[in-house]
Amino acid sequence: MKWLSIATLALLIYSCFLPWVTIESQNIMVTGMKAEAINFGKPGLLHIVLSVIMMMLLLLNKLWSFKTAFFISAFNIAWSLRNFISISACSAGICPTKHISLYIILIAPIAATVFLLLINKEVPGKKEEINMTREV
Repeated sequence: MKWLSIATLALLIYSCFLPWVTIESQNIMVTGMKAEAINFGKPGLLHIVLSVIMMMLLLLNKLWSFKTAFFISAFNIAWSLRNFISISACSAGICPTKHISLYIILIAPIAATVFLLLINKEVPGKKEEINMTREV
């Protein structure tokens, strides 16, 4: 499940470079790294930073790193909800056309967190300690 979580985070990073919405009346295409036309800066940049940190923590394969990755994933989910609501909102009667990558931005952090929760987090040292106490 660790690799599914990492693959989902890689998909999240990739979708930050794809078009999220298009405002056809003004000929504007908004991506995660180019949203200056609507004054949002680079909303995908935080997704990329949080996803890379989560990937590094998952590759450490320690109990504390899984807990920290779960904590960071909560921020990633919150940021994706913020991006989905604010970027896809209608403004002054003009509604943007949503692309599939905007939905990936919303679903991928949730899926990565679910896969993170399904990882077997058994610490090898703890199991040996339990077996030694039973023998005594």
